[in-house]
Parts: sequence; structure tokens; C-alpha cells
Amino acid sequence: MIKLGDILIETFHVVGLFVVGATIVWSAAHEYLIIMQHESGFASLKDILLLFI
Repeated sequence: MIKLGDILIETFHVVGLFVVGATIVWSAAHEYLIIMQHESGFASLKDILLLFI
């Protein structure tokens, strides 16, 4: 029999992973939009490496 505490911990774990993942995707998309607005029209090596951090 699964206890309520186990269900709550598992739910918190999944929600926490979703929040972290969504934050990473949002941050990468935001940074990508900033990179595309540069005057030069292309990304520098610094910008590309920043997306992988």
C-alpha cells in the first residue's frame, strides 16, 4: 500500500523538476532573443557558450 507521504514526495519531486526545466527553457529562449537583437546580427562565441551553461 502506498502511503500519502510517498505520493506527496513523488509529486513534489516531479513538480520541482518541471519548474527547473521550464525555467531553463525560458531563460535560454530569453537569451536567444537578446542575442538576435545584437547590432551585428550574429552570435559571438561568448553568447553561444552562455546558452550551454
